[in-house]
Amino acid sequence: MGCGGGFSDLFRIVDNYGYSRRGCGSDRQPYHDYYEQDDTEEKLIIVKKMYAEDLINDEEFQSYKERIYNRNISFDELVSIKRSRSNGTYRKTTPVETGSNSSEPSGKYKDRLKKLNESKVKITEVQGKLISSIKDLEKEKTRMETLAETMLKSSDEAAEKYINKKIDLEETIQNLVRRNKELEVQAGEINRAIKELESKELELEAVRLQEELSKITFEDK
Repeated sequence: MGCGGGFSDLFRIVDNYGYSRRGCGSDRQPYHDYYEQDDTEEKLIIVKKMYAEDLINDEEFQSYKERIYNRNISFDELVSIKRSRSNGTYRKTTPVETGSNSSEPSGKYKDRLKKLNESKVKITEVQGKLISSIKDLEKEKTRMETLAETMLKSSDEAAEKYINKKIDLEETIQNLVRRNKELEVQAGEINRAIKELESKELELEAVRLQEELSKITFEDK
């Protein structure tokens, strides 16, 4: 295959020295001399890779994205930052510390998804117990109410006793209902976090696929 055409027009692969691999052999040119069109997506790919590989934290991820959209950071700068972070000791965790394969770019997402799903299961279990208790207490409250009405015919003191028990049961029920609603909110937040992480994981897979397709294309030239 000759130079140009095919997937090479779709993807630009940049090596660790900040040069575009578009072009052939010695005709390769530095990025800033060769590639002048909008490279926002390519910059974002670099930042997403750094984030997925745990080379930058959440705050830095957002900061770099803002700088990209504001056009105050170059592609070469990002490549240099990625190379520096990859060669340094920035990583917050290692496979030994976490017990997981965090060296894999997607490992970070998989670990967090696992923890979120485990929390979701626990919330569901607790909610099930709360709902069951609420139903039982509602039945008991109804029974106390019936007894109180019956006792009013013979003894005000006995009726008051059942009324007080009913009031206590109502308070307990309200507390359990409130706890259940709080868990419902947390479950919603967990579901949103899971969807967000799943989207990031899919995005990372797309980035990997682009790189693989580009490498295959250049190997054929």
